[in-house]
Amino acid sequence: MNKFLTLLTIILILGISCFVVYREGTLPVDKNNKTTKIFVINQGENLNEIANKLSAEGLIRNRLVFYLIIKQMGLEKKIQAGDFRLSPSMDVFNLTQAMQHGTLDIWVTIVEGLRKEEIAQTIAKKFEIPEIEFITLATEGYLFPDTYLIPTTATAEMVISIMKNNFNKKFDEELHNKAKIKKLSEKEVIILASLVEREARQATTREKVASIIL
Repeated sequence: MNKFLTLLTIILILGISCFVVYREGTLPVDKNNKTTKIFVINQGENLNEIANKLSAEGLIRNRLVFYLIIKQMGLEKKIQAGDFRLSPSMDVFNLTQAMQHGTLDIWVTIVEGLRKEEIAQTIAKKFEIPEIEFITLATEGYLFPDTYLIPTTATAEMVISIMKNNFNKKFDEELHNKAKIKKLSEKEVIILASLVEREARQATTREKVASIIL
C-alpha cells in the first residue's frame, strides 16, 4: 500500500508539473510589452526551425509547448511562409493564429524558363492581380527568375517593378561590358538568354547552344 501511495504521489506531482509547464508555455513572454517585430518564415522551414526562431527572438516561452500545441491542433501545414508582425504580448494561440492569416508579404518563386504568360498565372494565384493586366504591363525577358518576398497588397506594377529591379541588379556593369565585347545590345542579350533557356535546360549544353545561336 505504501509503494502504491508513493507511486500515485509521484504520478500526481509529475502530472501537475507538466500541466504547470504547459500552462506557462502558452502564456505571453511579456503581456505588457506591446512592441511588435517582423518575424519571417522562409519557404520550406519546418516546425522545429520556426519554434527555434520564435524562441530566439523572445516571442515564445517554451519551444516544446509551442511545437506540441501546433501538432495537437493540426496546424503545421496551415502556417504560411512570409513575414508577420508579432509581439511578446501575444500568447501562443494568438501567435499561431497570426501566422496562419497575418502575413504582410508572401514568398513567390519564379522558376527559370517561364514566359510572362506563365509568370502571370503564378502571380494571379498568389495575389488579386488579373493575368491579362500583368501580361499587358510586363516586358518579356525582364522578369528575373528568383524567390521574392512581395507585399500582399502589391499591384501588378509593383510586382513587375520588384522583378525588374532585381534584373537590373543581376545584369550589372560586368555583364554589360561582356555584351559590348560581343557587340550585343541589352535587348539582344535578353533574347539570347531566353532562347538558350528554352533550348538548353542542362547547364552543360548552354554554352554550345549559345554559340550556335550567336
